[in-house]
Amino acid sequence: MTRKRSRPIWAASLLSNFQQRQVITDVEKDPAALTDNERGVLDEIARALPVMNAAGKQPTEAGDRYKMPAQGKSFLSYPFLEALLRASNNPDFLCGKLPRQAAQAVLKDCVQEMKSYYAAKREYKRDPGKFRGEPKFPGYNKPSGCCTTTLTNQDCILYDAGRGVHELKLPLTRERLSLGKAPIQGRLKQVKVIPTHGIFVISLTTEVKGELPEPAEVPQRIIGTDLGVNNFSAITNNLGKPCLLFKGGVAKSANQWYNKQMAALVSEQTSRTGAKFVPTPEARMLELRRDNYLSDYMNKVAKLVIRWCVENQVDTIVVGVNKDWKQGSHMGSQNNQSFVSLPFAKFRWQLQYRVERLGIRHIKHEESYTSKASFLDGDFIPVHGEAGADQVKFSGRRFKRGLYRSKSGQVLNSDFNGSAHTTRFARVATFCCRPRWQRKGENKQHGEYHFDGHAVLKRPSCGRTNCLPGGHPGHPAWRYGPRQGT
Repeated sequence: MTRKRSRPIWAASLLSNFQQRQVITDVEKDPAALTDNERGVLDEIARALPVMNAAGKQPTEAGDRYKMPAQGKSFLSYPFLEALLRASNNPDFLCGKLPRQAAQAVLKDCVQEMKSYYAAKREYKRDPGKFRGEPKFPGYNKPSGCCTTTLTNQDCILYDAGRGVHELKLPLTRERLSLGKAPIQGRLKQVKVIPTHGIFVISLTTEVKGELPEPAEVPQRIIGTDLGVNNFSAITNNLGKPCLLFKGGVAKSANQWYNKQMAALVSEQTSRTGAKFVPTPEARMLELRRDNYLSDYMNKVAKLVIRWCVENQVDTIVVGVNKDWKQGSHMGSQNNQSFVSLPFAKFRWQLQYRVERLGIRHIKHEESYTSKASFLDGDFIPVHGEAGADQVKFSGRRFKRGLYRSKSGQVLNSDFNGSAHTTRFARVATFCCRPRWQRKGENKQHGEYHFDGHAVLKRPSCGRTNCLPGGHPGHPAWRYGPRQGT
């Protein structure tokens, strides 16, 4: 796959995006105020409409299938764009250098971006608090001549060369691309060719028959994770096993090295020209090396965690997350640089898809105030943003970097303290407002409830429908903390 072959697809994407943008803005203007370029787009559509309707399906009861865009109906659908490019004999769309399905996939991506924009705009008008700014109109791809190309299994063939080696045949060539001993299973569905950092990455999507194992109905063997910079991942459990700690110095040093090298390149280029920095091949290779290094580190950490979970028969993993924790980070320039550059989302994704294949429940839970509250004292943990959350006082405090002192004077690792809190949320996410518990007795407010198969609780309900007593933060019983042995 070369840049020359991907050029027509990029050009078709550019043209479809241009036509979509022009039509949306032109139909709202006064016809006398249109420029020659804007008027030319509408004239091209007007000339192609008879050909589009003649080549399309039979007219509907309302008339021709395709009509001229107008106010209130300016959006061009995928069938309209494809028929327009066919009727105008667009050389990029009909060039034949790539399969027709690849060109159609580009048009679908263009239409989907526009649909996502309008959906986000409607949601922004309804609730602006969900966004950090007003959604922007989709722009154009970078003028590099390359864009993501989607190929179907009609055009690509996956061969088994024996001894665990697979080969991929791409369209318009007889050669096969060796994929090595990649663990590929199932039937090939889709191939994506993604240009990144001056190279092409091939992503395969396969369909594997069978059902994923069902997670345990009741979480009992639980681990909680707390992500950070100095300690990349602190993992605690309720199994009585030693805790796990993965140091973050490896990822932190890789980011520092990248920032130092990139700053030197930017300074060298901008000091001569005084213009805005333009990424060079050397800068792209630096970024690629950093990304590959961090991806490899995340992958190995996730693999070690999963191996430990399998050996100890863990059935639930709770990962602490915070909404917009990077965008709202205010830890100083140096700490922000180290924290924001770490791809925590990639690690959570690598962890999630692994555990789901093994039948281990994966839970994401909001972790605000877990580092401030004392796990040993069973502190009540409020939810960030709720009324009175900032006025809650905790029993212990962090008295030194990495160390936390409880009310009784016990000292423990602060990251382990925050990670231990996440294990409490396993039963919250599983049971709260879900009918997976059994009630004994007739009194709905003070009946007896099976919590986790270990004991029976007699604490009053908070009034939520199907709520487990003591099952979520904010419940009066939650402030008592987790029960002993859970």
